[in-house]
This record gives sequence, C-alpha cells and structure tokens, in this order.
Amino acid sequence: MQAFRHQQKGRTLLNAILILAGIGLIGAGVVSLKNSYKLTGQGEITEGAATGRGGFAGLHPEIEFASPAGGKIGYRQTGIVFGLKPGQVVNVIYLPSDPVRTASVNTIGGVWGDAVLFLLFGLIAFSVGVKMNQDI
Repeated sequence: MQAFRHQQKGRTLLNAILILAGIGLIGAGVVSLKNSYKLTGQGEITEGAATGRGGFAGLHPEIEFASPAGGKIGYRQTGIVFGLKPGQVVNVIYLPSDPVRTASVNTIGGVWGDAVLFLLFGLIAFSVGVKMNQDI
C-alpha cells in the first residue's frame, strides 16, 4: 500500500512538471508568435548568404547579410530551416531597430518555425500531463 502511495506521488509530480512545462512552452510560443507577426509587418528584406552549415544536420545554418549602416551582420538561424549550402543566397528579413536580434531567413520555417515548435511541444506536454492526471 505504501509503495502505491509513493508511486502516486511520483506520478503526481511528473504530471505537475509536464503541465508547468507545457504552460511555459505555450507562453514562449505566444511570445514568438507576437515577434514573428511584428517581423512580418514591420521588417525589411535584404539579400544575405549562408556562410556555414551549423547545428545538427545543418538545421541552424550561419547567415550573413549587410546591415543598413553598411556593416556585416552574422547570426545562426533558428526555426525550421535546413538544406542551405555555404554561399547560397537567401532573403533575410529583419527589424531595422534591432537587426542583430531579429534577423531571420525569410521563409515560413525561418520566421514562424520557432513559434510552431514551442506551441506544438507545449500543447503535447500540457495534454499528456492533464491526461495522466485524470488517470490517477
């Protein structure tokens, strides 16, 4: 009987962790959605180039583009962007007020990929936590 209670406490803790992680990921997804929406509405587009493959299986390629002031800006792309080869020309979208932090390859996966992944994993974690909680 005591082993069953211990098992229930562990499962309840796991449920709470999954629910909280899900809420956190959903929150990050909402913030990312807001940022992507702002980027698509107010961003400027320029030409850039992939300078390196970066990350696991080239999922986070290194991109370089010229800033409005004429300097070079380099960053590692996040989101769902893969298959870029070094030297490949890409369109980069960025906010002129902060080109270093907001730059993204101007594709659906580049601009919206982080938001979609955060929301997807957040909904999965939250749903599993709630479902497991109902089964106790």
